[in-house]
Amino acid sequence: MRLLNLFRRPDRSAPVRRARLCLEALPERWVPDGTGSIGTNDPIYLTGPIDNPPVIVNFEAVEVGDGLFNIDGTVQDEDPSGLAVTFSGPQTAINGQTATTWSNGYFSITVQFRTDGTDSGTIKAQTVDRAGHPSNVVREYITP
Repeated sequence: MRLLNLFRRPDRSAPVRRARLCLEALPERWVPDGTGSIGTNDPIYLTGPIDNPPVIVNFEAVEVGDGLFNIDGTVQDEDPSGLAVTFSGPQTAINGQTATTWSNGYFSITVQFRTDGTDSGTIKAQTVDRAGHPSNVVREYITP
């Protein structure tokens, strides 16, 4: 009969366990009202940060010496630091050169052009942000 003793209930009573209910405030939530289909402008789709393409502003080329130009500007973006601004133009001195933006988006490069009239022309600058969005192309005509 020892086998039946294994299946007996203990003599002590079980502890009383009670659930405690409480209310807490939840942050504002989007609750569908069931009046139509969910569109792409509904808040449910706007969950992450929006990444816009960068914009180059205040682009200028100033001659600071005989054929020596300081070319600068500012990149406006969500995270403008460390972006590479690439320059192009008919002048071999600027074509393919890059400048890296500071933490505030400012960039600057100094280039020596030939002063015999052969390096006159339009220089261009453009950058690409970390998400792969290209910026606007800015232009400045120079005559060294």
